[in-house]
Amino acid sequence: METGTPESRSRPIKEEKDICLLYEPPSPYLDLMTKALVGSPRAGRCSVGRKSKACLPPHDPYNSFLRRFGDDWPPYGYTMIGIERLQSFMSAINEVNRNHVLGAIMEFGVWRGGAMIMAAAMQKERGTNRDLYLFDAFGPVGGNSYDTLHGLGRRNTYVWR
Repeated sequence: METGTPESRSRPIKEEKDICLLYEPPSPYLDLMTKALVGSPRAGRCSVGRKSKACLPPHDPYNSFLRRFGDDWPPYGYTMIGIERLQSFMSAINEVNRNHVLGAIMEFGVWRGGAMIMAAAMQKERGTNRDLYLFDAFGPVGGNSYDTLHGLGRRNTYVWR
């Protein structure tokens, strides 16, 4: 006879290999990479509402809540996705590696490439080897013109290896 609370009896028991890897504590190397990629608290954040598009000093004070969820613009960081999304991205990479899912890692909307820098750091640490592809547009994206649909608008296409 099964023992425990009614809630525990209603849930199926899963083996460890069936459990989704939601969080794995990062190594000291990946923890340092995370902090460097999202930007230093000492640097503050880019000022909001400036007429200039550049993020020049003086910067607004650092806001840990905004940085946690990627809702600010770090002046010296390499990603705007924030700590929570970066950790989710790392968990997704761990999950596909753990389940031996084949394929590359791709990012659309790169900014400074911080998420893919993290993907490369994870590959280095874990000894995996996936192709990394970064895509960004240097102008408006969308529309349904013939050139856009058939790949003829290649003015801003670059291949980096």
